[in-house]
Amino acid sequence: MGLSSAVAEGSGIFQSQDSITFYESANITVNGTPEPGYGANLFSQPGIRPTASAGDCAISVDGSTFSGSNGLALRCQNSISNYINSLPNGSSWLEQLAPSGKSLAVPLVLSNGTQTTTNTFTISVATLTTPRALAINDPGGPASIGLSLGLAAIAGPTSQINAGMCASQTGTINNVTSSANTLIVTPQSSMFAAGYLHLTVDAYVSSASTVTLEVCNPTANNITPGAITFNVRAF
Repeated sequence: MGLSSAVAEGSGIFQSQDSITFYESANITVNGTPEPGYGANLFSQPGIRPTASAGDCAISVDGSTFSGSNGLALRCQNSISNYINSLPNGSSWLEQLAPSGKSLAVPLVLSNGTQTTTNTFTISVATLTTPRALAINDPGGPASIGLSLGLAAIAGPTSQINAGMCASQTGTINNVTSSANTLIVTPQSSMFAAGYLHLTVDAYVSSASTVTLEVCNPTANNITPGAITFNVRAF
C-alpha cells in the first residue's frame, strides 16, 4: 500500500524516495526516549513519500529517477536474506547477500534453461585473453577450478616414429597465448589398442592460438602407432 500511495500521490516521476521503507537509520524521540529504527523520515512526509538514505531497509525502484525501464532494488544496512517456509530469525535463511559476499545454505544448481541430463551452464566473459581461475574457499585448504579456454581434437601421428625421436601434430584453441596456459591431454579411445604402450604423449602451446601434440618414442626400437585422436583442453 505504501508503494501504491507513492505512485498515486507522486508527480509522475519516481525519485529515490519512492519506496517501501521498513527500517530507517535515523532515530526519533518518542515520549523523550530515542527509538532506533523508527526514523523521522518514515512517515513524516506529505503523501507518505519517505525520503531515502543508504542505511534504510527498503524496496524501491532501481535508479534515482523513473525512466520506464527501472528494475527492482532491495537495500539494507547489513544484509538481505531470503527465507522459505520460515519466519525471519537472522539465521534460517537459505540465501544471504552481505558486504563480505553472497552465502547459500542450499546447493547451487546451474543450468541453461530447463534442467536436462545434457545441457551445461556457461560462464560468458567479454574476452578470454589471459588464464583465470575460479577460487573455492575449501575448509580443507585452498583450491581452484580453471576456466577452460577451449578444446582441440588432434589426430595422433600414424607414421613410423624412430627410436629416441618424436612426432607432432597441431591444433587450434583460440586465445591460448603462452606457456602459462595449462593443457590437459586425454585419448578418445584405447591407447593400448592404437599401439601407444611404449610411447609418451604431451602437448604445449607452440604459438598464439596453436597447440602442438607431441608423441615421443623413448625406446630403442622404431614404432609405428595406429590411428587415435586426442582431446587437448586449455586452461
